[in-house]
Amino acid sequence: MGRESKEEKKHRKQEKKQKKEKKEKKKRKRSSLESSASASASASASASATSEQDLPSSSPTHSERKTKKIKRQHTNINKNKNPESPFQKKNVSMLLSLPPESLSNTPKAMHQAMQAMLLRYSDGLGGVLLSFDNIQLDTSKNGGGYGKILHEFPEIHYNITVDVLVFQPVTATNKSGSTGSSISSSTGTASGSKLKAVVNETFPSHVGLLVHELFNASVSAECLREAGFTFDVDLSEWSSSSGSSNEHGHISEGDCMEIVVEKVHECSGLMSLECKDPVLVEDTRVLA
Repeated sequence: MGRESKEEKKHRKQEKKQKKEKKEKKKRKRSSLESSASASASASASASATSEQDLPSSSPTHSERKTKKIKRQHTNINKNKNPESPFQKKNVSMLLSLPPESLSNTPKAMHQAMQAMLLRYSDGLGGVLLSFDNIQLDTSKNGGGYGKILHEFPEIHYNITVDVLVFQPVTATNKSGSTGSSISSSTGTASGSKLKAVVNETFPSHVGLLVHELFNASVSAECLREAGFTFDVDLSEWSSSSGSSNEHGHISEGDCMEIVVEKVHECSGLMSLECKDPVLVEDTRVLA
């Protein structure tokens, strides 16, 4: 296959620019709709909060709607308890520390404490909390259902059991001596979880992706070259070499890729994935 002429490269640059402009317009339209929806949801939540004494059932926020969507998509996986799925539903025991003001409505305070953990990485859970349900006091540890005050600290500590849905991708076997923000997973295997992600940015050093529209992932330039991609400086994009599994493929924003999780990084509760073995695939997502 011969090299592309200057006219062809110029035409492809124009197409790429037009595609990017259309995508930015869609993003601006989507963000305006989401902001108006979240404003109406917060208003209805504040109006109903004054009459609640049990666990609150306020209108879902934008993040909660996303977690519910993921939960629906993976219901059958959770029922089968597939160990290879990155989504794991389990019952866990946790310790909640609540301020003294929570005594006026302890169930509501427990619910709010769990809500604050949503979409954050938790060492105790081994992943990112997506949803929770069925909060119960662990009477075997609370002396019949009471909280405890330790030493001079004002917080009241409750042992609870709760059903959680956790995003917990399996990582490839970590090399000994790994340091920094990498998370050493006890579920490490030779291959790691295989996920589908959407490209949201391309650089000479790496390609950035979004997994399930929530989690950041990246594939380094080294892994891209190993998969048969080369970086075109003129077009500022990664394209596949002839004879590779990604033959005649060009990585652009919005493309769908299948990737394998190699490492998991965590910083201030936010999780990012370092991946390898990228393969361009057809986008099979069902858009609402």
